[in-house]
Amino acid sequence: MLAGRSVALSNLFGDDRFKDAKKITLQNDLDANYNELCEVLDDHISVVTAAKDVYDAARFAEIIGTHRYLCDAKIAVYKQNNIDLRVLKDYIKAHCIERYNSIFCDKEDKLDNYAAYSQYHHKSGDYTCSQEAFCKFLKKSLPEMAESKSPVIATIYQKIVDGSFLPRLRSSENGVIPYQLQLRELDAILKNASSYLPFLVQQQSDGYTPAEKIRKTFEFRVPYYVGPLNDKAAHHWAVRSNTDSKEKIYPWNFNQLIDLDHSAEAFLVNLIGRCTYTGDPVLPKDSLLYSEYMLLNELNPLKIDGQPLSTEHKKQLIKDMFIHPVSKQKDKVTKKKIYEYLKSKGWISKATNIDSISGIDDKIKSDLRSAFGSAQPSAGLWAISRCSTASFRAEEMI
Repeated sequence: MLAGRSVALSNLFGDDRFKDAKKITLQNDLDANYNELCEVLDDHISVVTAAKDVYDAARFAEIIGTHRYLCDAKIAVYKQNNIDLRVLKDYIKAHCIERYNSIFCDKEDKLDNYAAYSQYHHKSGDYTCSQEAFCKFLKKSLPEMAESKSPVIATIYQKIVDGSFLPRLRSSENGVIPYQLQLRELDAILKNASSYLPFLVQQQSDGYTPAEKIRKTFEFRVPYYVGPLNDKAAHHWAVRSNTDSKEKIYPWNFNQLIDLDHSAEAFLVNLIGRCTYTGDPVLPKDSLLYSEYMLLNELNPLKIDGQPLSTEHKKQLIKDMFIHPVSKQKDKVTKKKIYEYLKSKGWISKATNIDSISGIDDKIKSDLRSAFGSAQPSAGLWAISRCSTASFRAEEMI
């Protein structure tokens, strides 16, 4: 997986529960399928995300090589592609000229040749293919390359086998390039350009030089909690520092014209759901109080031999298995784990059968991770939930 190959999740974790899940490869953007993977893998998703970080770091090291600037690394790849392509064309002309057009020129659906991969003279609707498919096509079309005694041809063939032949300069893998490296390159460009374009370093009436404005434009990103800056937008909540001002907003005057605190407050207010019947604000699903409500909704029916678990025992169970779980209990809580816990506490005899526990499902769906995350609260859940009048009302309802 760390080498970028496709792997089956059942093989990766040695767990047949994942045998029907799709294969994954770290070459793809995991963000697009992250929610789907979380549903399948649950806590195991941390393994995949950690592996993705390692893979991205390794790919970045390969992309940048020994170069200080990204442009130098890309120029080196461009030159190497030119050399490798010339070697391949010369080889085909010398050994199998009859296959030249099918490998380089022909355009057909499902034909993963150079024309489909490079998109040279590409028109809308023309068939395209990935680097992996292109390399597989070359390997199948040129089997005799494997027997070549030339070290140059052997190197080319090895790249084809590895799936690394003729990498595109623009690809999704550029996403592993850190922002700081591109900023360093921009600074170098502006510094060099200012030597023959002196206006770049001349201060303007607003106190900024054109070079500073270019840099700030590159760095700038509208904070998600500010939202659209156009006050005529349908979902606009940004608050200006001076509500009467109509001055145009730019990256270099953004902090002066936008009130970030009030904009953030407006953003949160917009997110609060409202009761369909009363119009009152409602609790978010992942709030502390609602998480408690959902958990108690599952645990309250718990009975042992037809008798409900005492309130004190229930509080202790929640504390030990949901708020401060021991390492072996960090996965989802199940009926079996609760049974083992009750036995360890001596609340049921060792002779009591698991079937004596009723009222709950085999797996407890709710937990308190949405409330606490990975943090370990110092105060108990029960104490925290009594911190406001609203909490009292909700607790009475629970």
